[in-house]
Amino acid sequence: MKVIIIGGGNVGEAVAKMLKSKGDRVTVVDKDQEVCERLARHLEIDVVKGDATQPLTLEEARVEEASAVIALTGDDLTNVISALLAERYGVPRIIARVENPNYAKICEARGIRVISPDESASIMLEAMLYHEDLVKLTNLLTKGGFDVEYIDVDREDMRLSYVLTEDSHPVMIIRENEVLLPKGNLKLKKGDRVFIIRKRRKIFTFPIF
Repeated sequence: MKVIIIGGGNVGEAVAKMLKSKGDRVTVVDKDQEVCERLARHLEIDVVKGDATQPLTLEEARVEEASAVIALTGDDLTNVISALLAERYGVPRIIARVENPNYAKICEARGIRVISPDESASIMLEAMLYHEDLVKLTNLLTKGGFDVEYIDVDREDMRLSYVLTEDSHPVMIIRENEVLLPKGNLKLKKGDRVFIIRKRRKIFTFPIF
């Protein structure tokens, strides 16, 4: 799929590299000429020098062909405006890095997925782009009386069943730069993070007389 990344900084570059490795067509939009030249040279991707808050810049990046737009600059306003513009062009999946809660509410009201700066690691974005159903599932489960937890694996070649209890079920495994779906024959590796769901336990309180 075609993905447009707004912002060619450290995070934007990491995400561009990850998406290109998966075979996606990546275009990065950045105001800085040196940044554009570096990314074009090192990653061999399409770049557009310009202001992503301007429609003509997004049109130069062929926004009408994009399956996703990810706004990752360090400026909330730039990310919000470019995300809203992408929505107007009919881009089906939009993610914006936003810190200001008021801006975040504006985006969420328009169906734009908001991530905080702490969440903008490439692995989180991969989960949102390629495993959107899992992200929705964990959100629904949390609201529906289930807890979403994770377990860090500290041994090699461990069976998935070894880290589970009777009341827990695996959702996904994060391994370095990959998001893996749990399968019965999957062997865990040291450093894997296993996300699980379990029924929330009721806490009973007793009146004090």
